[in-house]
Amino acid sequence: ITMKKSTEPIILPLPSAGDPLGSRLVAMNTASAERPTVSYSDAPLHRYPRWAPRFWHGMDFVTWMRLLVRNRFDVAPVRLSMFTTVTISSLLNSASSLFERALFSHRIRNVKIEEPPLFVLGHWRSGTTLLHELLMLDPRHTCPNTYQCMAPHHFLWTEWFFPPLIRWMLPAKRPMDGMSAGWDRPQEDEFALVNLGL
Repeated sequence: ITMKKSTEPIILPLPSAGDPLGSRLVAMNTASAERPTVSYSDAPLHRYPRWAPRFWHGMDFVTWMRLLVRNRFDVAPVRLSMFTTVTISSLLNSASSLFERALFSHRIRNVKIEEPPLFVLGHWRSGTTLLHELLMLDPRHTCPNTYQCMAPHHFLWTEWFFPPLIRWMLPAKRPMDGMSAGWDRPQEDEFALVNLGL
């Protein structure tokens, strides 16, 4: 996330119950007596479909082979379908990355980062995703979206046409906490770093 300097204050929209983030903010402000007594761990999870893509579908073939060699190709039989789809997508990612390098490598090398980055760090389930979503309401901030983190090898040339084609593959909400999900939603960039093999 980077932040551009501005002398004018940014006025964020008031939360409304109509949008997912707004309803979360409204829910946070309700009196504790009105909150359900069920603990977080007892709440039902949203199912993540078996056929939905996982972040490791974004690796290139070299990164995928390194991971398999490091783990001695120890793939559980129940995961053979996942192994197959990740292998195929890693080959496609590698081929797509060659095209991206040919088109954009000179422009990428010349990019200047003008503002210092802002890092959001915290223990899992501590509210970092909500803070990330709140920061993205400020137009001075920017961050990669889910598709860019899923396809770091080729999003510069595939993002304009591919996410609309596979929009149906992602659930509307994250399985662990009910936050909105989607290819265009803000995403944590460590997923891109892992897919790049860093």
